[in-house]
Amino acid sequence: MHIDTTGRLDTLTVQFDSAITHYQLSENSTGVQFSGGGGKGGSFRLAGSFGVRLDISNLNWTVQPGDQYPHGTDLTQSAPVLREARQIGDFEGIANIAIGLTRGVCPLVSTLSDPPRLVIQFATS
Repeated sequence: MHIDTTGRLDTLTVQFDSAITHYQLSENSTGVQFSGGGGKGGSFRLAGSFGVRLDISNLNWTVQPGDQYPHGTDLTQSAPVLREARQIGDFEGIANIAIGLTRGVCPLVSTLSDPPRLVIQFATS
């Protein structure tokens, strides 16, 4: 995962080793208070006032070294909209990522190749 702020967009990028797997992005009904996903349990409160949840499934967790996150699993940023992204679950090929925003924004979602990346952008104005 990587957070970047450029101009009018705050961007969260998730890079994959070989291909982008199935993912689902949804509004978190309890704002920035999240329940942990598979294996972690617990409760997580993120920076911001509006929450989005990204669930990524079909990850190859059986082959070592398994899922890796070179930028870390808890990213904070003083960006205009995107405040925090945190992995709140990682169990049997499913990763759960909580995203804290300053306000409700409809995300722009795109994919890139070479390397395969899921790009989620939030308009800052």
